[in-house]
Amino acid sequence: MGWNRSFYFTIYTNSDSITLYLDGNFTEGEYKDMFFDFTFVLRNISLNKFEDIEMLNGLTFTLDGIENYVMIEEFEGVLKDNVHSLYGGKGQLEFKTVKKVNYT
Repeated sequence: MGWNRSFYFTIYTNSDSITLYLDGNFTEGEYKDMFFDFTFVLRNISLNKFEDIEMLNGLTFTLDGIENYVMIEEFEGVLKDNVHSLYGGKGQLEFKTVKKVNYT
């Protein structure tokens, strides 16, 4: 991921979806080392409190571009004809390890 590795998420009261926000960069390909904002919308999952995020440990979500999807934003206009935001991305989002860390 990118230089600041920022990560945050939004949960919606009485809802079955979460939104995850990641800042980072691609590690290979045409856009290698360029910084982007990734916003993942995941349906049919509910987190009621911060500690519930651990339930994502080991889960993989299929991003179909409709129900579950990613938005990619960048501000250089290099993605496509000076477009700064792509919506409805497809692929997979895998959470390898999600655990609580205490910083004291």
